[in-house]
Amino acid sequence: MQRSSASIAALATALAKAQIELANPEKSLTGTIEPQDGKGNARQFRYAPLSSGLENRAQDARPA
Repeated sequence: MQRSSASIAALATALAKAQIELANPEKSLTGTIEPQDGKGNARQFRYAPLSSGLENRAQDARPA
């Protein structure tokens, strides 16, 4: 059981380190959800493209 706890601790440590480097991407796109039954109002939401997180990481990965 201790082996499992050690691996979970290592995973939690790695996740905490990664979260320090992450930034929330700008929500630059808008989506709309139409009601299926034709009743009610359409709902809109904002979201970030999946590629927005890759741009910063690609720049960080380039050799100096």
